[in-house]
Amino acid sequence: MNNCARSTLLFILCGSVLLLAACGGEAPDQSNTPATPVPADRQAETTVAAAPERLDICHLLTPEQVASVLPDHDGGSVTQAGSSLLAGIDTWQCSYTAQHDEDVDLLTGIVTVAPNDELFKQIEPTGFAYDEDQQVSVGDRGWIDDGEEDDLHVQAVKGRAVIDLELLATGAQTRRDALLQLAREIASQL
Repeated sequence: MNNCARSTLLFILCGSVLLLAACGGEAPDQSNTPATPVPADRQAETTVAAAPERLDICHLLTPEQVASVLPDHDGGSVTQAGSSLLAGIDTWQCSYTAQHDEDVDLLTGIVTVAPNDELFKQIEPTGFAYDEDQQVSVGDRGWIDDGEEDDLHVQAVKGRAVIDLELLATGAQTRRDALLQLAREIASQL
């Protein structure tokens, strides 16, 4: 992994730690918490991922699916589960790492959800930052940034959810199709 990728990885890991600390520490274990029912008059405003109990971010992909882009990964860990810095918008993040010799490879999956159209406008990607040839078939619409050999980033929209999937790994470009398939799998569950 080159120095730029290592710096980016360090920045992401440090940022996750700071974000976790700012949000009150470790994410609560919600695996045994029953889902909160949504009142009938609000169901139209919500998405599948509107309640934290209903989005188990590190289990949207199987270990085998993750291994298709990140062999020998650590199984993933939740680095964000629920409220984000934008009031009313929830963010879930799972990060997977794999140590290969002196390199550490990273796969980060983030799903950000807005409960209504007004809030979704604050997080909605427009594709403005991407070229036309970077459009991909993921969710309702998606894009891939594959301009660097060791960094792949897929961003997609599914309903009122934004999916960000990034692979920082030596030779990431060779796993482009597999990463797109992972993004499609996440989108299919939202």
